[in-house]
Amino acid sequence: MRKVLKVLTFVCAILLLAPYLTGCGTETEPTRTDDKTAGTSSAEDPIVTSETVTNTFELISVDFDGLCIGNIPITDCKIVISKDASAATNTLVKMLNSEIAKVYGAALPIVDDSTEKSDGEIVIGKTTREISKQTAGLTEKSAAMAVSENSVALDAATSGVLHTLITWFNTNYITGKPAVQLTADHSQRGDL
Repeated sequence: MRKVLKVLTFVCAILLLAPYLTGCGTETEPTRTDDKTAGTSSAEDPIVTSETVTNTFELISVDFDGLCIGNIPITDCKIVISKDASAATNTLVKMLNSEIAKVYGAALPIVDDSTEKSDGEIVIGKTTREISKQTAGLTEKSAAMAVSENSVALDAATSGVLHTLITWFNTNYITGKPAVQLTADHSQRGDL
């Protein structure tokens, strides 16, 4: 009986650790399955778990433990702001970068939108970057997070709402170093 209990405990521990053993670093796009194929499997099908009912993604083991923007680990990213960013936006960027430095051990470079686009960008506020167009049209209390390829854009109608959005982003994607690969499926907008 004790042997069976030990084996069950070991299996449960492995199941609980499985999400932390996956991550980012692949050059391939996530694989979606529709309802017809969600219950079937073959050697080429991605792994289907109870957490991936609607979208199924390949589980990829990598050496990086933490947030990835697309396929880029956050530690290889840059923060991009408008060259005309307000003092409030600059303060919020410093707050975000401070949390990143605390969790990952190093702050990210902060560049303005006049610099050449690079892989792995966290775009804050209204900029000239193409991804900023996906966050346009925000109303009074609204905010948006857009993810495209290896970039994420965070923008809001006011600096107060942007503060709330960046705090939310810190809580959900930075603090605690969750192993998350941000994709277009994470894009969202709404009132905060």
